[in-house]
Amino acid sequence: MRRLVLLVYALLFVSEVQQASIIPLLPELKAGFGLSTVEAGAILSTTTFATVVVGVPVGLLADRVGARILTVAAGCLLVVSALVQAFAGDFWTFLAGRGLLGLAYGTVWTAGLALIRDSTSARRSSALGGTVTVGGLAYLTGPPAAGFAYEHFGIEAPFVAMSVAAVLVTVLLARAPAARAIDRSRQRLLPALRALRSAHTVRSALLLIALVGSIMGVVQLLVPLRLGENGLSPGEIGAVFSASSAVWIVVSGLVARRGDRAARVQVAGVGLLLLGGVFLLPLATLSTTAVVAFVLLRSGFGAPLSTIVYPLSETGARAVDVGGGIVLGVMNAAWGGAAVVAPLVAGALAQTVGERWTFGVVVGLCLAAGSWMLLSDRRATRAAAAVGCS
Repeated sequence: MRRLVLLVYALLFVSEVQQASIIPLLPELKAGFGLSTVEAGAILSTTTFATVVVGVPVGLLADRVGARILTVAAGCLLVVSALVQAFAGDFWTFLAGRGLLGLAYGTVWTAGLALIRDSTSARRSSALGGTVTVGGLAYLTGPPAAGFAYEHFGIEAPFVAMSVAAVLVTVLLARAPAARAIDRSRQRLLPALRALRSAHTVRSALLLIALVGSIMGVVQLLVPLRLGENGLSPGEIGAVFSASSAVWIVVSGLVARRGDRAARVQVAGVGLLLLGGVFLLPLATLSTTAVVAFVLLRSGFGAPLSTIVYPLSETGARAVDVGGGIVLGVMNAAWGGAAVVAPLVAGALAQTVGERWTFGVVVGLCLAAGSWMLLSDRRATRAAAAVGCS
């Protein structure tokens, strides 16, 4: 089933490229459509809002009818969304295209991961963690390619290229041999949610992925706009994010290879404390050098957290006997909800208290969440030890 997993990786890559390619184009779209900072944030938020809508329903369907058919459908929708964005003549049409991308994105990152889960066993955590490395590859290639295509061929070019890539991968995935037969879950949603809520590991994973989504929304909105105001071109902004993605890929790949050994709550808590320290840099200064250094450091310290979050949730779901599709859908809904709100809140804060203090809010969130995880993990370990001794 290695071929099937690789094809899912390829479709995840295409979906992430569509998501990432908006970064260097955001200043140009803001100027071309005459948008405010909050409206520019809405371009990011619309995609993730659609992810929230489909996350849990797709997770349930993946467990009941199979993840493969949903993943192929997501590939078809990626084609349509790219074409709508390519030929949008106004802000609202472009926003509709971003909404379609969100539906496809949420489906492929839920059903696609469920398909990987169904197709692997011994190295399941490494295979799931590898999806974040694939996302890093998309951020390495997508932004600079989109910036280059825009500067030489116009706004339509990057989106048309993405639609062609989505067609090719979707056709190959539809023709690939099916995964091994598995028993379909008939678990109902509310009992499953209650079981997940009781799992300490899942609670920590949910908090972690919500922060990952929030941080992504803040960085993708404020950093390209700041670099644009500092005089960088779309191609140069794309190069900055491409360099940060190179760091992300290396770190994420190393963490993914460790599998279950890295997917621990304690690792997440310490990682959040370190990431909060990284956000002190743009809090201190918004010079181009400082912002570029921040983007690189954020990748180095943020990649492990994103890499372990899906294996962490899947491990917790297995412990309480909940289907993998359900927990992946809940995780993506949590990520999407945070990523919807974060650009809007960040845009509003940036216009009122300034960009630096907006980054300061993120510092506080990381430190608080990291401390909570470490303390709650210690309590859970003590409780488990007490039960074992009784």
